[in-house]
Amino acid sequence: LYTNSGTPDNKVYLLVYVDDIIVASNSSAAASDAKKKLLTAFDGRDLGPVTSFLGINICRDRLMEDPDPDLRRSLKELLSN
Repeated sequence: LYTNSGTPDNKVYLLVYVDDIIVASNSSAAASDAKKKLLTAFDGRDLGPVTSFLGINICRDRLMEDPDPDLRRSLKELLSN
């Protein structure tokens, strides 16, 4: 997890795992700027809103703009072993 030292209104978090990066922020402008800088510096592509990360499905409440991790898949795999 990497964070910038911006103000609380435009804090950006980068969640990195191997070659996957999730850009999260409470400011869409700050998130877009961070993505633009990353894609300028490194070869990559924006895959859009996150739907799954580390085997956890991520559902978003579009009205509230809140992520809602769906742990059903992880629990099923855990219980089946």
